[in-house]
Amino acid sequence: MEIPERPRRIVYHGETLGDLLALGVKPVGGDEAFARNSVYKHRLKKLANVGFPLDPQLTASLNPDLIIFANADERAYRIVSSIAPALTFDSFAPLEQRMRILGSWLGKQREAEAWLASFYAKNAAMWQRLYEETLQPGETASALIYDHGSHLFAMGRTGLSSALYAPGGLQPPEVIRGILDQELGFAEVDPAQLHTYAGDRIFMLIPERKDSREAMEQLMRSPLWNSLPAVRKGQVYLLENAKWNSADALTREKLLNLLPKLLGGQPV
Repeated sequence: MEIPERPRRIVYHGETLGDLLALGVKPVGGDEAFARNSVYKHRLKKLANVGFPLDPQLTASLNPDLIIFANADERAYRIVSSIAPALTFDSFAPLEQRMRILGSWLGKQREAEAWLASFYAKNAAMWQRLYEETLQPGETASALIYDHGSHLFAMGRTGLSSALYAPGGLQPPEVIRGILDQELGFAEVDPAQLHTYAGDRIFMLIPERKDSREAMEQLMRSPLWNSLPAVRKGQVYLLENAKWNSADALTREKLLNLLPKLLGGQPV
């Protein structure tokens, strides 16, 4: 498939819309659900919602010259590639890999390298400062969320944990390291085994679903929860899932300011 040179009307269907925005590219269409409560929602006011799953008719109505599709389903790919040139994209891939792939596709290689160099310098400086002032070497962290009702998950390869376990950052507990080694985005947690998933610091992501939020609140009232060392030490941080549980470039950038405040006990 031939990629159009410097495409102008891009439909991006995936959860890392912030990657494109970091490269100075505004898609004409995408899944509005991923942008609705994000840190970059103000930059996507004119984004046409193509739905989830992607609606072929809505997508075709935008006259795209390129579709970037974060889905490995071959049948779905055949449908979208009949509308316009289409590329599949691994939105769970590491940030550096994603930015360089997008840069090569969109003629933004220089922008991608410049953004990555700036980001990694700031990321290294942030963690160095935190370990000098706040953290102890070898500290572990967990990012947990209730979803699909009362199902508890630990984040692995994607979402907030990609920032927590970045180079120079916090360490995953051994059981979560296994999730990362399997290259899983997340894994379900048996609440009875929560102590093996809980790090020295716990980031609890507040779900949008009412039943999942109630399940989270019930857990946080339980003796099991209150027995965890992170809870007893006051090292639990509550964050909105829709806003912060993303691995995209712009969210990662915003977390460079948020994490020092959270870990340092400052109001946010």
